[in-house]
Amino acid sequence: MIVSVSVARAINQRRAKISYTALARSLRPNKFASVIGQELVVRALTYSVRLGNLHHAYLLTGGRGVGKTTLARLIAKALNCERPENGDCCGTCDSCKNIEEGSFLDVIELDAASHRGVEEIQTFFEQLRYPPSLGKMKVIIIDEVHMLSSHAFNSMLKTLEEPPNYVVFVLATTELNKVPLTVVSRCVKFSLQNIPTSKVHDYLVAVFEKKNIKFDDDALEPIASAAFGSLRDALSISEQVIAVSGDNSIALSTVFEILGLISSETLESLVAAIVKNDVAEALKISNDALSKGASAETILDQLATVFHEICRTKILKSVGKGQEGNVVIADEMPVTETDANLFYQICLLGKRDLHLAPNELVGLQMTILRILAFLPESLLFQKKKSIETKSHDYIISGEQDVGFTHSSASGDEKCISVNVSSALGKLFRKLDTTTWPHFVKKLGGNGLVKQFLSQSELVSVKYSKPSSVCLIKIDSSFLMDSDLVEKVNFYVSDKIGEPVEFKTEFFDKVESSLLMIEKGEKENSINEAYAIISKSDVVNAFIRRFDGKVLRDSIKID
Repeated sequence: MIVSVSVARAINQRRAKISYTALARSLRPNKFASVIGQELVVRALTYSVRLGNLHHAYLLTGGRGVGKTTLARLIAKALNCERPENGDCCGTCDSCKNIEEGSFLDVIELDAASHRGVEEIQTFFEQLRYPPSLGKMKVIIIDEVHMLSSHAFNSMLKTLEEPPNYVVFVLATTELNKVPLTVVSRCVKFSLQNIPTSKVHDYLVAVFEKKNIKFDDDALEPIASAAFGSLRDALSISEQVIAVSGDNSIALSTVFEILGLISSETLESLVAAIVKNDVAEALKISNDALSKGASAETILDQLATVFHEICRTKILKSVGKGQEGNVVIADEMPVTETDANLFYQICLLGKRDLHLAPNELVGLQMTILRILAFLPESLLFQKKKSIETKSHDYIISGEQDVGFTHSSASGDEKCISVNVSSALGKLFRKLDTTTWPHFVKKLGGNGLVKQFLSQSELVSVKYSKPSSVCLIKIDSSFLMDSDLVEKVNFYVSDKIGEPVEFKTEFFDKVESSLLMIEKGEKENSINEAYAIISKSDVVNAFIRRFDGKVLRDSIKID
């Protein structure tokens, strides 16, 4: 079949029009000076090339998309450049262009993931005995070197240690721990760092402006954060956003939708619902977020970020170094740094176990409910507010509740005193060191409040106004946190119907706490059960028949 020149030219032009190169490839740096975020490595390599003391083997390690393969090719360019510029390659000579296109004979790239056997490595290394044909040096680039088999690694040790003087090895890997130490010790190792989010953001801004792509000012920040230090990931996400946006300007809402994130307003509403113990609202927000395409994993990441921000801001403020939060203002959230620390850990554990949940919604909502389970003070806060509101209504309407009595005050003012009529209130009035464990058990509670009370031992109690004072000793400095003690004061005061304040003293050993008493009772129960089991004729028959024994630690008491 004969094709005319004009037809062939038309076909080639059409192919040129539809051809497209990914941003990560088309924007790959062609000089050391263009590399982003690896200044230390670039400086070391540039000096080595300029001074002519380049090592015969380099090992580049780091995460994905941080520049390992790019730097390997730049080393090859710098060694074979026809017009080097102060240790850097020119990027315009024939050698540089051919290396960039992958057609330079003296630069050989090997993908260890697909050529990992010892036979393939030996065949490959046979080419090293021939000197470079076009360039100055022969450069061997082995990508993902950790994928080589152990026999392949062993077969290359001698050549790697003493290669011909015209050969330079550049090995690249994302998993340094899988590379044998015998190989690592023969190379100069450079650990490439994840690129900072700010540099990724600035780079994306420059790329979008160069490509004349319109974007909102705040649309690129989530892309830079979602890349986790990988410039290639940032460019891949950008291409996805560009494809979805079309000719329109790239909007923040589009980025959120693609990344599975929720907006700052929705996130703030969710955090507010959580700290207010509004279960229905928190579950509704999470359900709506997932139905709109958000990801449970990214929502938990965002929640963890908020609680980290709250914890950091409150701690900095406590030491006199205030700092504003990015998503919510920490001062407006009634959450202590202890709470925020705990909620952060719950979010991480919820994300870790997300794949075990029946579905994403269940995993997300159970994590939120787990956070709410550690909010006793929020529930008590609401109860206190409702009591105050109810009392205020009674005063205005002239009605009186059996739980409240009016007392005269100066002028026309009225105050409310709470009668100690509840069972817990009566028990508190008869409190001593012997009845303390029983009182703690009746109080109940959950989370750190319950742990505080169950590990404490009463020393003395002083009944006075405006509040009684309980002196207790405790064996954990962690539980003596001032914020936690304040929660305990609030919880117990609400339970017994009168103000009470706890003072703590640290002791190495607390013997009469509820926890120690229950532990002793459980130990006694296990001893009794062990004695009964050991005397059992049936059990002894089994022991003799199968040459066994009774393991005391295996006995469980419900």
